[in-house]
Amino acid sequence: MLAILALGCLGQVDGGGSGRRPGEMEPDIQTDAGDLPLDGLFRPDGEDGDIQADGAGDGNPDDMPSTVVVTGTVTYQDHPYGPDGFAEETVQLPLPFARLNLVRMPDNVILGITDTDEQGHFAFDPAPLTENLVQLRVLSEVSRPRYSLSVVNRSRGRVYQFIEEGYLLASAEDSPVEMEIAIQGDQVAPAFNILDVASGGLDFLVSIMPDSGTDLPQLTVLWEDGKPSPCGTCYYLDFIDLQGSTEDPDGYDDDIILHELGHFVQEHLSIQDTPGGEHDGSPTNPLLAYSEGFATFFSCWVRQSPTYQDYLTSGWKFREHETLPEEYLGTSNGAINGLVSEILVTTVMWDLFDEYSAAEPFDLLSGNGLLAGTLFQALLATDRLDLGVAGADLADFIEAARCLLEEDQPLRQIVEEVEYPFDFSQPPDCP
Repeated sequence: MLAILALGCLGQVDGGGSGRRPGEMEPDIQTDAGDLPLDGLFRPDGEDGDIQADGAGDGNPDDMPSTVVVTGTVTYQDHPYGPDGFAEETVQLPLPFARLNLVRMPDNVILGITDTDEQGHFAFDPAPLTENLVQLRVLSEVSRPRYSLSVVNRSRGRVYQFIEEGYLLASAEDSPVEMEIAIQGDQVAPAFNILDVASGGLDFLVSIMPDSGTDLPQLTVLWEDGKPSPCGTCYYLDFIDLQGSTEDPDGYDDDIILHELGHFVQEHLSIQDTPGGEHDGSPTNPLLAYSEGFATFFSCWVRQSPTYQDYLTSGWKFREHETLPEEYLGTSNGAINGLVSEILVTTVMWDLFDEYSAAEPFDLLSGNGLLAGTLFQALLATDRLDLGVAGADLADFIEAARCLLEEDQPLRQIVEEVEYPFDFSQPPDCP
């Protein structure tokens, strides 16, 4: 059965989706790009005839007698937010690791391909001289050593592009040519925010992962301004589908983007057995609670913050995971196979990560090591004991963490604080 992993959206109930794969969605090719020099509907592999490979068209760039250095910086419009909602002013942030094509007009010959660096800087060195105007096309895709990622227009199934045009590379005396690219506009800038947030999340993951050498498969994020997602907001089969509706626009909801990325990470690098379905934080199936609780924790983990927020036009929803509200304590039957809240799961994981504070004297564990070892190594042991219900749940996570600790007491204090009824009386069953 295909499990649709839907967003744990602070009380928002998620639907189960239409059941169609992304390629089967009904096309809607109408766009309104306004003053933007793009339509957000460009596929870099040339299937649409937009560009030709290097050397195609009239004249071969390799035959050009001299070259010029083209450098610059790419930034995108971001919309910062805090506990009270979005700030009034937007900001321009560097766009790291994005793909750029330098294209000769009007025959669409690619003169060069490069990526921005961590600070959004880029360089085509050398770029061939040409009497034609050239365009710089910034694509919503990233290719890194351990992962690749693209943000795709849902209706068209193609990556977004931002086109900066009108540059002339006619004389070597012009070298270096500086191009400052500022991506703006509600129809396209959120796509590059999604790209930056998801790429940053995966870079964080790579930095704390045990050195397993495991590469992640291609991840595709579907988003379109003004268009709702068929499944609400969800993850399935290496696709993240984000809301673009006017009522729930997720293009700048970094917390939500990283939650869905957490499902992708858990599926490929850890373990999950979620049945999918609706969830709103109230006690639910332990398998669903564990999957959703981890995904929210992953969002907090990447951002180094216990808060979790979601913007809706009807209001701003905010939660913090330092303390667990009384209604989410324990399980429905006082046993580890009872219904449990995903919020409890997130709170336990956060307490394993965050630094000690006088406000939480019971919390003596911190850092990435125990969490990474538990999630990405200990839980994957094929001969581990399956506690709680059949499948991966919080009880299994706790048991796996015990196997990495010299003593139970620090973990026990965290678990008892949320009244989760785990039995620490027996030694851990470690492979």
